[in-house]
Amino acid sequence: MSLFDDVLSIHADVMESAAGEPVVYRFGSISITIKDAVRGESRFDLIRSDGGAYTETRTIDWIVRCDVMAEPNSGELIEPSVGAEFTDASGSVYEVIPGLSPTGWRWSDTRRNAYRIHTMLRNRA
Repeated sequence: MSLFDDVLSIHADVMESAAGEPVVYRFGSISITIKDAVRGESRFDLIRSDGGAYTETRTIDWIVRCDVMAEPNSGELIEPSVGAEFTDASGSVYEVIPGLSPTGWRWSDTRRNAYRIHTMLRNRA
């Protein structure tokens, strides 16, 4: 590991310990308990090509290290999926939605160690 990789890892550890919260990721039959997901926000500005209506969309994002997104039975790493759900400790449910890309997530860091997963609140507990 390079010094830069070491610093990024320390930064992620500090961010998770300071702002991380437990959530459960569910998609189909897969259920993954994530000890320290960091809640964030993204804003997407959409302008019609004819210069008409302007729309602003805000998402609630979950920053999750890739290595914790493992299928419980096989240990195989999975990518987040549109339509999946995150449930926080209060029981509120957030659905993964497409942001500017159809995947519902983007890389949170340049080394591709963490996902930034875009969600919308679907059910407040």
